[in-house]
Amino acid sequence: MDRVQLKEWIRNNKWTIIVVVFFIASLLIYYSSTFKNASIENSEMDVFEKEVEKAEEPTKETTKTIIIHISGEVIKPGIIELDYGQRLYEAIEMAGGPTEKADVGQVNLAMILEDQQKVVIPSTDNGAQGNPTIEYSVGGGQGAKININTADKTQLMELPRVGETIAEAIIQYREENQGFKKIEEIKNVPRIGDVTFEGIKEKICCY
Repeated sequence: MDRVQLKEWIRNNKWTIIVVVFFIASLLIYYSSTFKNASIENSEMDVFEKEVEKAEEPTKETTKTIIIHISGEVIKPGIIELDYGQRLYEAIEMAGGPTEKADVGQVNLAMILEDQQKVVIPSTDNGAQGNPTIEYSVGGGQGAKININTADKTQLMELPRVGETIAEAIIQYREENQGFKKIEEIKNVPRIGDVTFEGIKEKICCY
């Protein structure tokens, strides 16, 4: 086909050529837009997945570990590492379980443990006046602070302006809220206001 024939063919088929060119251009625009949208969606999905992974990463508090010393009537007394928020019955299990002489009736097995505690599981041989269940590691002697996450009712009643009713309310609050995260939370307990808190804040701790 010479040049003249080519020009004649183009002139006779110009509308067909225009339609084909338009069709090809439309396809190119469509696929370009599709790939662009797919790229944006993939980018957004990557961002979303990263945000999800970040949200699922355990916080410092949830991964906090504590170390306690458990002794007395357990099969394997010694140092135990636990996760923050674990309870006494779990520590006893990790220590091999109670011995045959263990008086677990004197122990609050549901108690949430705290770092640096020493837990003594009493023996039935000692009767009602057996070994103390908990020894506190914060301070010592007259300067020891009371751990409001672990102290029993009698120990809480040693605090100024804290009677039996308030001591029971403190225990109820910490059991319902998985313990105190900071000492200021004790003001959420009924009948403990700013005045009472000012009188006890130097005498309490929560870790």
